[in-house]
Amino acid sequence: MRRLRRLVVRPATGAANAAPAARAGGRERASDLLAVDPAWVGETYEVDDVLPMIALENEILRRRLDEALDRAEALAVAPADAGRDTPGDDEDADDAESPEVLAERYLAGQPSEGAARRHLVVANDYPDVGREYGNGFVHRRIRHYQDAGIHVDVVLAAPSLPARIYEYDGVRVLSGHGPEITAVLQRQRYHSASVHFLNELMWTHLEPFAADLDIHVFLHGYECDRWIRRVFNFASSTELERGIDRTLRLQRFWRRVTRHTHQPKSYIFVSEWWRRAVTDDMGVVFPAHRTRIVHNFIDTDLFDYVPKPDEQRFKILWVRSAASRKYGNDIAIDILRRLADGPFWDRVEATIIGDGIYFPEFEDQLGHHPNVTIVRRFVSQEEVAALHKTHGLLLVPSRLDSQGVSRDEGMSSGLVPVTNLVTAIPEFVDADCAIVAGAEDAESLAAGMERVMADPEEFQRLSRAAMERADRQCGAAATVLRELEIMGLTAPAVDDERDIR
Repeated sequence: MRRLRRLVVRPATGAANAAPAARAGGRERASDLLAVDPAWVGETYEVDDVLPMIALENEILRRRLDEALDRAEALAVAPADAGRDTPGDDEDADDAESPEVLAERYLAGQPSEGAARRHLVVANDYPDVGREYGNGFVHRRIRHYQDAGIHVDVVLAAPSLPARIYEYDGVRVLSGHGPEITAVLQRQRYHSASVHFLNELMWTHLEPFAADLDIHVFLHGYECDRWIRRVFNFASSTELERGIDRTLRLQRFWRRVTRHTHQPKSYIFVSEWWRRAVTDDMGVVFPAHRTRIVHNFIDTDLFDYVPKPDEQRFKILWVRSAASRKYGNDIAIDILRRLADGPFWDRVEATIIGDGIYFPEFEDQLGHHPNVTIVRRFVSQEEVAALHKTHGLLLVPSRLDSQGVSRDEGMSSGLVPVTNLVTAIPEFVDADCAIVAGAEDAESLAAGMERVMADPEEFQRLSRAAMERADRQCGAAATVLRELEIMGLTAPAVDDERDIR
């Protein structure tokens, strides 16, 4: 399959400055309009992204308009009874328990309310035994909610999920296809609800209750980004077109949500850059009085800091999903290959653990090195924390991050992160606590790692600084405890207006 090349269209030199003068003179040349200022469509895109993005989206929009007009014309001449269901269409009912029965069983097994407030969490995925990577960051915050004395019910909604009830690490979960949300809300009154990865399916079942329920929406990334953020994942024009189609649907959806009479009480973004990026990507303005910035919680008790021996500066860890190019597994491979040609390779021990469509590239390109251990499987957070104790450098290159939870977990454990300063990452790391470089720059990251390997004192300084920054920005006081205040589940420590943007 032919891989897409990145499209680059550069505005004519000097055109951006010439346009205002031409307009001032009473005439506007068409050529002036080719100088597209990125600010016209948002401030988080690169100049080279703007014109290709507009051109491709315009082409897809034109096709969709043609298709809609064709359908409208066909409907205008279709027989009056066309498309009606035929008898017996619904006779093959599923033998599985109904959403109502599942909801009643689930609620019956939950703790009674007592004096505690009850909160509903809706998400598209959740950890399970053998699937520990399923929104693990949601699970960690729920455990903190429980520790704060809040009764929490968890309902999952996605077409691919089985309808069932299960328990994971002390949290009971109701999994289903969407109607379970309605069934639970019809049977249980909640103080508030929070939603992770809000989509049309979830909103369909939440909207009827929005007038009487405080809904707080966490915006993490995938559910509200524009196709161009992930253009590196598209391997064909068909995939690109589907990505643009998805963006157009998302933009319509978020316009509908933010214009709703009973829209969510708050929109919680995990970084300031992500708030700006979503505004650009979805073309909506989130009400300032409803907008908050709260980073994802890092469990500093699980990912606790223990001072590292100097020798761990040669112990490199890569542990994450390789299901997308956004996490730069190819950049990580490039870095390790450069280290293999350097002066410290005979002392290096690299551990690579994960899975995903791109994971075999590690095996193909690095498997012949005896000092590189490659394990293809997902691991629990407890296993990750244990791995942190035996390594010193955390290899986390990236092309896109709204925050970067796995990086911050490693920092909390005292690992020195090795990463690219792109998207939201500069809000969480800098050269004082990490080995950093610009976009796609494997060479500088490898050189930075060799610099730290050569200087044990620098390694120790960076390790402690990483831990301190992760604790300050992502510890419980700055994250989950703040979330509880925003959602009215605990009394605010100070005026709630402090987080309004």
